[in-house]
Amino acid sequence: MLVTSSCVSIVQNTLAIFVSGLTQPFNKWSREAYGQGFSWRPESISFLIPNDGDVSVEVHLESEVRLRPETLRAILVPFAVPAAGKLELSGIYEKVDRLVQIPRGKYSLLFQLGRENITGNARAQVGDGDLFWCWLTFVADDLPRPAILRRDADLKPPEPLVMDGEPA
Repeated sequence: MLVTSSCVSIVQNTLAIFVSGLTQPFNKWSREAYGQGFSWRPESISFLIPNDGDVSVEVHLESEVRLRPETLRAILVPFAVPAAGKLELSGIYEKVDRLVQIPRGKYSLLFQLGRENITGNARAQVGDGDLFWCWLTFVADDLPRPAILRRDADLKPPEPLVMDGEPA
């Protein structure tokens, strides 16, 4: 079920989803976190986007983890939504965060990243760089565990994955 969709302006390759009202919502990037494509702490997750620029982001609530066939990168991380159920979605330096309402609970949060299918004149109008889409899917899960489900050549995750993010 689609919860919301938005266009997020990506700066410093970071897309974040975090508990609403968090004082320092963005995470530092250690070498290991960068290699795995995400920086995680319980209230905030920052995902690595290959290019800066606008990214089409959809947030979904589903009953099971399902990858889109065209997904280039898929990362699964735990996320506990607090009682208020209010989360925010943002890129760094954006003046307006986007409120996302998800029911309270424990979730596996699936991050999927793919390339927009834009060719010819449409690509020339928006620039020559890669354009990406992103899906963030919340799947109820009492025992969520981090995992890289699909990786592109840019990811070089450590073993085990690091889950020790700090506020930026």
